[in-house]
Amino acid sequence: MPPIVLTCSMHAQLSILVRILRGSASEEVLEFLEQELARANLVGDDELDPRVAAIGRTVLYREAVLNVRKVGILTFPGDEHWTAGAISLFEPEGACLLGLSEGQSKTFWSGNNAVCNVTLESIMRR
Repeated sequence: MPPIVLTCSMHAQLSILVRILRGSASEEVLEFLEQELARANLVGDDELDPRVAAIGRTVLYREAVLNVRKVGILTFPGDEHWTAGAISLFEPEGACLLGLSEGQSKTFWSGNNAVCNVTLESIMRR
């Protein structure tokens, strides 16, 4: 797995959400996020590299199974209803993208099957 980077506040918020949503969201995605939170490199909120996929950032990525390019905004669960093109962090693709740097790839496995396989191509600047 490639190294990932999260801000301290993102890490704290996601840690709380994972605990709160136990039993009401996909357990596989929650377990995957817990593993990612445990291994993440943490930085201060003002130190996050602009080339890292983070909450609120628009990402351009390649989904390898279908070999298609996609664009979306990473959001907290529930916020995807308010944002066009949103990708919830509690969906497999959102969980895979979180914390990746441009050029990195990650696969989320469920049993023997790849649930998602993504490569972060770029962070879209506004």
